[in-house]
Amino acid sequence: MDTTPPNQTSKGFGYRGCFFIFLALSGIAFALLFLAVREAREAARRMACCPDMVPIALDNYHDIHGSFPPAYTTDAEGNPLHSWRVLILPYIEQKELYDKIRLDEPWDSPHNSQFHKPAPNVHGLTCQSREKERLDGLAHYQMVIGPDTISDGPGSTKYSDITNEESFLIVETSVGVPWMSPQDLPQSALAHGVVSSRPSRGKPVVQGIGSPHWQSGGGAWVRFTGAGARFLGKDTPPETLLEYSRIQSLEKEDDEE
Repeated sequence: MDTTPPNQTSKGFGYRGCFFIFLALSGIAFALLFLAVREAREAARRMACCPDMVPIALDNYHDIHGSFPPAYTTDAEGNPLHSWRVLILPYIEQKELYDKIRLDEPWDSPHNSQFHKPAPNVHGLTCQSREKERLDGLAHYQMVIGPDTISDGPGSTKYSDITNEESFLIVETSVGVPWMSPQDLPQSALAHGVVSSRPSRGKPVVQGIGSPHWQSGGGAWVRFTGAGARFLGKDTPPETLLEYSRIQSLEKEDDEE
């Protein structure tokens, strides 16, 4: 014969039920909080990589020299010597380092090789989320090199040459290059779209505009010649990237034809 009062059984179940509901809601709240914190941290890391100092230096270089620096300098025979990243050192508070580099020698000469590592810790040369690569002497921000971009290599561009305000000045890239080397992102690499700088399932990183910021949507920073900085999402079409790379607007080209 059951001697338990009827209301006691229902109360016991009610207490246990409320306890389990509380645990479930607590778990959901914790998960949401964890996601929010992770998103906030990722947003902070992403903002820390926004290029700011180098574009100002490029503008200052333009004011002094009448044009942006070429992607690289050359010797009398046309052989590449140094990157634009070396040429702007005086404008990013690195004059002492600039004076030590022998500009008439290749970037990898015995003398100049001593300055390969680390890369200068300057926003717009390196991404703050890729400190190990910076210490290894790699630069993550590059010019896009092509016949109708900010530089074809040894050639320079003036503001008066630019009719497309949304043309790339510098872009964040998936593959770093030695910061002193005359290497940048070829225009043809834009066909890959915006890519991750992290290897995926053992596959090598694809060269292109890219970054390690892949947790909250994915994308990479770019700086335009006349429209500031923007974080381009990973779904940006390659055709749009190609249009952004050109210093001449399509309307201007159509008018000339």
